[in-house]
Amino acid sequence: MIERDYIMRMITMLTQVIAKLVDIKRAKDFPEGIVEIERGCKSILGMGSNLLNVFSDDQLVDLLGKDPELSTSRWYILGVLLKEKGALLRAMENPDEAVRTEVSSLNLLLQSYLGSDVPIEPNHEGMIIELIDRFEGFNLPLSLLEKLPLFYERTRRYAEAENVHYDILDQSEDHGPTVQAFYERLMEKSDEELERGGLPRTEVLDGLAALKQRRSQGNQGTRIVNL
Repeated sequence: MIERDYIMRMITMLTQVIAKLVDIKRAKDFPEGIVEIERGCKSILGMGSNLLNVFSDDQLVDLLGKDPELSTSRWYILGVLLKEKGALLRAMENPDEAVRTEVSSLNLLLQSYLGSDVPIEPNHEGMIIELIDRFEGFNLPLSLLEKLPLFYERTRRYAEAENVHYDILDQSEDHGPTVQAFYERLMEKSDEELERGGLPRTEVLDGLAALKQRRSQGNQGTRIVNL
């Protein structure tokens, strides 16, 4: 109960920071917005967003994840603040830094979404989709890319999940068993659910067959012959 109250206080503080940022962005005082985000990071999480310059995204997740009851909320809060910071950096015509910041934001928002039974807040899923759309055509880090199919599957966007699975498979054939497990989970769903997810059962069967053939050919290509 104490931890739940603490989480609610953090979310309330985050809401207050976002409200201040709305006024700051309306006034186009973007540097002040960056300062406000730094204040928010320090007051809510006890750290500054400049940790991005010190730690990788995965290290940052570990740093915030010491307490399993609090980690998902902390990932979410920092993810939201970094998303806001990315928008300010874009407005300040600093696109490279904006992209780096938003990649970290997407990683944290995905981590918090996948680590919780329910979205932290109602707009949690929407923010992730907004960032994914923004990175269309970008080469995202493999560790981040691997989270996307899990998000798409959980939100019943099966066609999108399949597409990303094959993007990963093109980079690493080791991803094959994960793709096969994905198809096998889909086979347990109803025809109606698969249709809604954009991947009818016939396409699931075709995909599973093509994957098995691809893996078989790959194994043949790597077979070692002892002379």
